[in-house]
Amino acid sequence: MPFASEHLALLAPRETERRTWALLGSAGSDPASAAAFAARGPALTLLAHGPSGRVEAVACAGIMLGPRQPDGGRAGDAWALTGRAVDRLPLAFHRAARRGLAAIVAAHGLTRVQALCLADFAAGRRWLARLGFTRETLEPGMAGVLPGARLHLYALVPGRSGGPDARGRSAGDPSHAQHRRNHP
Repeated sequence: MPFASEHLALLAPRETERRTWALLGSAGSDPASAAAFAARGPALTLLAHGPSGRVEAVACAGIMLGPRQPDGGRAGDAWALTGRAVDRLPLAFHRAARRGLAAIVAAHGLTRVQALCLADFAAGRRWLARLGFTRETLEPGMAGVLPGARLHLYALVPGRSGGPDARGRSAGDPSHAQHRRNHP
């Protein structure tokens, strides 16, 4: 569903999000920061019923769109805030992210999507690879944004080997290989 800043109140952040928000000086954890992200491009929220029956946000994510280039290309910066429900619903989360990413890339004609991931967040690095992103570099830190953090810069270039196909599947995604075996 389309992201609304109120969804953050339904998100029980994981340790990684808490660390990131602490590095940002709490910016990003408040509705105003998330609304600023969402104002720069499309954003989505995955909601589910928790064990208690209450609705909770599994994740909020989007792509901040860059300006259109003279050649018609356009890049975007991906962001995601995940909740503890991701641990309970990893496949639903991955499938929703994959479909959302493919839809946003297609709808906005993106030629590049990039994402930053904390260097010590192995699960995040593996997930980006499954979505078709490739690691480009290790950033020593983002002065003024995440001081002192070591970050990996990942990029997804649609149409390049490893990028998502028209159905949002990427070569790094195990379900993509299974689909190709079942539907040659």
